[in-house]
Amino acid sequence: MLRDFFYLRGILKHESTVMGAVFNKDETRILTWSDDSTARIWDAASGQPIAQPLKHEDRVTGAVFNKDETRILTWSRDKTARIWDAASGQPIAQPLKHEGPVWGAVFNKDETRILTWSIDKTARIWDAASGQPIAQPLKHEDSVIGAVFNKDETRILTWSDDKTARIWDISVDAAWPSDQIVLKVEVETGTEMTDTDEVLVLSAAEWQQKKWCEYDKIQYELERISQEEWQESQRLCEQLKASTPAQQQAAPEHRQGE
Repeated sequence: MLRDFFYLRGILKHESTVMGAVFNKDETRILTWSDDSTARIWDAASGQPIAQPLKHEDRVTGAVFNKDETRILTWSRDKTARIWDAASGQPIAQPLKHEGPVWGAVFNKDETRILTWSIDKTARIWDAASGQPIAQPLKHEDSVIGAVFNKDETRILTWSDDKTARIWDISVDAAWPSDQIVLKVEVETGTEMTDTDEVLVLSAAEWQQKKWCEYDKIQYELERISQEEWQESQRLCEQLKASTPAQQQAAPEHRQGE
């Protein structure tokens, strides 16, 4: 005769299909995500919610705690991944925007960067504090269905419905200030990314301003250019600021390495 050794401890209620659930490390909290466009955090003993729902605009397809369980990373069919304060349920950075549903997301080892991948044929790398992209999209020809950092985080491996896996070199300049990574990418590629993820080529004047007035200052502080080179950049920066828009437009093209 079978005996019933089990009893129900609690029911964690969403408003639609629950797509997944995990315990935190000490099993005092549970994180769930659902087709109701939310992820939720629950007290594992009582089954009561312990923060407001983490709201997306379409079904949430995955969620994960960070290492110290102070943040939660979620991703969704609403074309975003999002970072949340695990205690309050408040967002702590702008949404990480793709152009199609996001299939997955991971923190890197020190949790300063986030890697996401999407049906929009790209994987993308983001600053985890600000939510800003810190590199150009890693492009496939069809939906990207997975991505992973290598051990020292100098490369990313992606795989796709386009019948390929691809290896990307993302060697990081560890000394460069993390809040100026976007500037570094803009100067070294001669491009910028708009709020709608469109990549635009910088004009000569825009590139010169970023290079002479901002980038070279950091280069000098890191002792990568001489005092004479920094003084020349300062001179060119002041000259650029004093010039008229017409003079700036007529300026010769300059790009990194010239």
